[in-house]
Amino acid sequence: MERYTLIEPIGRGGQGAVWRARSEDSGALVALKLIAMRGAQSDERARREGRALSRLSHPSLPRCARFFEEEHARVIGLELALIPGTSLRDASEDPRLTRTMRVWVLRHVAGALAHLHELGIMHRDVKLSNVVLADGFFAQPENPAHTKLVDLGIATLRGNPEPLTGVGHPGTVPYLAPEALDPVCFRVPPAQPTLDLFAFGVLGWILL
Repeated sequence: MERYTLIEPIGRGGQGAVWRARSEDSGALVALKLIAMRGAQSDERARREGRALSRLSHPSLPRCARFFEEEHARVIGLELALIPGTSLRDASEDPRLTRTMRVWVLRHVAGALAHLHELGIMHRDVKLSNVVLADGFFAQPENPAHTKLVDLGIATLRGNPEPLTGVGHPGTVPYLAPEALDPVCFRVPPAQPTLDLFAFGVLGWILL
């Protein structure tokens, strides 16, 4: 961890946390996801999901600059780009956010989800507060780099019932699909793209 200075926690789960940190290599502020290593099976799952997140390559997703393991500290880490801007939850009340701009936001979020699903990653917490409009959004809403789907804290690989951070709650209740609320009744495999698509539909309904 000598390459980073931890500043403050951004989010925390049962197995790890995301910190605002400073890279000692570049001096830049970054989002540093740290996952505790807790045993062979858990560690291998964390490595697999961490490597999947490190392959993200979409303008509407935070870029992963580095994936690393530190055996002595028993931690797996990912250095992600820190996105300056405003959450969609706050921006949704901004009179400058026209209906056309809202449609652009939905297009970009849909593209980000498609990329995640192609890599076998389910976001599992799509909601207004997990979309960031970067500082240049209002000048160029059509630019996908100005809309970011963030907070992959409970992301998981397709079919994996346990999220990366090991929290027990698979998302935010108003955005949960029926099969997430009652998996026994619906008898569907865990962590399917349909869960993200349902949440995306709720987000679109609220936004429009």
